[in-house]
Amino acid sequence: MKTSELNEERLLAYFSEHVRYEMQHLINATDAISRQLPIHNGLRYTVVESFAVHLRNLITFLYPYTKRDTDVSATDFFTSSEIWDSLHPKLSDILERAKTRTDKEVGHLTTARQFGTPETKNGM
Repeated sequence: MKTSELNEERLLAYFSEHVRYEMQHLINATDAISRQLPIHNGLRYTVVESFAVHLRNLITFLYPYTKRDTDVSATDFFTSSEIWDSLHPKLSDILERAKTRTDKEVGHLTTARQFGTPETKNGM
């Protein structure tokens, strides 16, 4: 179904299920990372990747770069994209870097991935 075919009821249902899911899992991953929960070494990266993927999904929801017919974004919840564009703040540099890094290091295999565990890999 194309997003242009979604009525208010379906948009609300979508938000309640899918956007909430992304937010809840971002919060869960953030909590696990910030509390430094004892996670088996092999699974430690799973929590970090979960954080990155859910953050990226929410960034793309709020700041769509390109939008396919079936992509749901914050603009779909307004009568015009111009209204949303006038309300939301500019995408911050740190969120831009987080999205790009997730695209390159988690989203798919690319030569832009960092090798090993250099100090730069621990930060943005």
